[in-house]
Amino acid sequence: MIYFFWVLILISAYTYIGYPILLTLIACVFTRKIAKGQTYPHISLIIAAHNEEKDIARKIEDSLALDYPQDKYEIIVVSDGAEDKTNEIVMSYQDKGVKLVALSERKGKTSAQNEAVKAALGDILIFSDATTVFQKDTIKQMVSNFADNKIGGVGAELVYVNRNNTAVGEGTGLYWKYEKFLRKKESDISSLIGVSGCAYAIRKDLYENIDSSLISDFVVAQMIYSKGKRVVFEPEAIVFEETNSEIKDEFKMRVRVATRSLYGLWYMKKLLNPFKYRMYAIQLISHKVLRYLMPVFLILLFFTNQLLLGRGIGYQLFFGAQVLFYLSAMIGGMPKYFCTMNLALLVALVNFLRGEKNITWQPVRK
Repeated sequence: MIYFFWVLILISAYTYIGYPILLTLIACVFTRKIAKGQTYPHISLIIAAHNEEKDIARKIEDSLALDYPQDKYEIIVVSDGAEDKTNEIVMSYQDKGVKLVALSERKGKTSAQNEAVKAALGDILIFSDATTVFQKDTIKQMVSNFADNKIGGVGAELVYVNRNNTAVGEGTGLYWKYEKFLRKKESDISSLIGVSGCAYAIRKDLYENIDSSLISDFVVAQMIYSKGKRVVFEPEAIVFEETNSEIKDEFKMRVRVATRSLYGLWYMKKLLNPFKYRMYAIQLISHKVLRYLMPVFLILLFFTNQLLLGRGIGYQLFFGAQVLFYLSAMIGGMPKYFCTMNLALLVALVNFLRGEKNITWQPVRK
């Protein structure tokens, strides 16, 4: 029982602390350079939308004003079974070259993107959401990486805006700073294992139809890597998204993303072999597999610790610290966000084991 307790401690410490330290140490001695350059390939900006009448006009206007040669730039809005005025609004921009791909029934974001790609003429595909705000030069910054023929995909720098100053928004911001640190190091050392779904780019000739049960922004990074190309992080390609204001909305979103990511891991499980895929496999295991199993480890750690209370003051103090941490989660702050995240991962794990799939998404618009 004591050995089991310490194994759980080591796994937890490695997942949250040891892995970032490992990436930092490797990055100090080895980084892969990118031969960036000024290049203007034909691009297709694909905007996924479902009932986005509130935001789609602003998104189109902002997209039309981006700093990129207009003769090499097309905008495609793929409407996933919209029931509001989304389609009508998009069609009002047809005279400005905006294309509408309207699905008669809702199939989910991944399937919608698959359909949009069929209509795309660009050599580079850039995927975005209706509420994502790009800076003027975001596309230029992303595309500059494709001057290097070893680069197959690019992830943007997502900045979360906590407009309502909520505790959920603060938790999201802190969590995302940690995630971006990992992504930057993973990009420098090897290749990204996932990108932000609201802003990423890929060479069109590398894109394949993705099953609707899979989350595209996670699977696409692995798909590109399996074809011998890198996916890199571009910190100068800045985009903005508002955080959720309600903890229940954040929880639902995390459950959906984690469930579909687990299916993605299973689908691309061959990449988990460290003898063949080396650092990339270590990244997947450390950043995803261990993270998704963490709620199970934390539960086992709590009850194992409880059984060892009679073995000394150290076990008693550690158990007391756990109890205080979980009680503080009821108040709010980072402990609450941490527990919410792990509860969402636990639900996602149960969903995956039961064969449940979250194919469609319901955007939260306040």
